[in-house]
Amino acid sequence: MADGMARESDVSAPEMDLAEWRERRGLTWHQLAGMFGGSGTSQARRIAIGAVQADPRDIERIREVTGGEVGVFAMHQRRLAYIRALSSVPPIEIGRRGAPEARRA
Repeated sequence: MADGMARESDVSAPEMDLAEWRERRGLTWHQLAGMFGGSGTSQARRIAIGAVQADPRDIERIREVTGGEVGVFAMHQRRLAYIRALSSVPPIEIGRRGAPEARRA
């Protein structure tokens, strides 16, 4: 529409993020990575769970492979949730091993 507003008929089903798309299809992380060619298993997983932001080429490839079922907004929401989860962990806990009591001594 000219005014930038979406019509009700333009609104499709809510998009999924990549992790949800993978789970619904019963794919392993290795299988998912294989669908994207150059991405290693670790990188595909990190993108899917929101640990890293996908670059524009990755996003385009994800849209192609998933037939548009995975969207940029859903991936952005997953990334924000990941960042929020990290920020709720006390800084001393991030990247440390062992019991908190042992580190305070």
